[in-house]
Amino acid sequence: LNAATPKDAYPIPIAETMINFVTGNEIFSLLDGYSRYNQIYIAKNDVSKIAFRCPGALGTYKWVVMSFGLKNAGVTYQRTMNLIFHDLIGKFMQVYIDDIVIGSKRKIDHIQHLKLSFERMRKHGLKMNPLKCVFGVSAGDFLGFIVHQKRY
Repeated sequence: LNAATPKDAYPIPIAETMINFVTGNEIFSLLDGYSRYNQIYIAKNDVSKIAFRCPGALGTYKWVVMSFGLKNAGVTYQRTMNLIFHDLIGKFMQVYIDDIVIGSKRKIDHIQHLKLSFERMRKHGLKMNPLKCVFGVSAGDFLGFIVHQKRY
């Protein structure tokens, strides 16, 4: 299937640009998507394209959610996240596939930014992994870089 699938040229954000955007804030929350690809449903017409059979099992199985390993899974997830958070990205949020950083200048603003973010996640059924999320910190790891208040 991957060999027959045209590459989706949707752009993935540049990590350095994202890090530069959030650095300089006083407070951060870092979130990680839960089972990222399994949160995106496959169009009904496409479900049969990724059907599979297991040796010794009866029947054919079909994924109804995007599975890991599909050629365009990463860019599809990024596109979906950009659509969900379109008006928050660049204001106080940056999203890299399933990794989210929320940066705020003041604690009071951060609470409001988290509220807006979680309302959006709830509206779209998007789940975060609580074991990999960090809230209200002065510094944290985002994409292997430490984000903090000091720019350099």
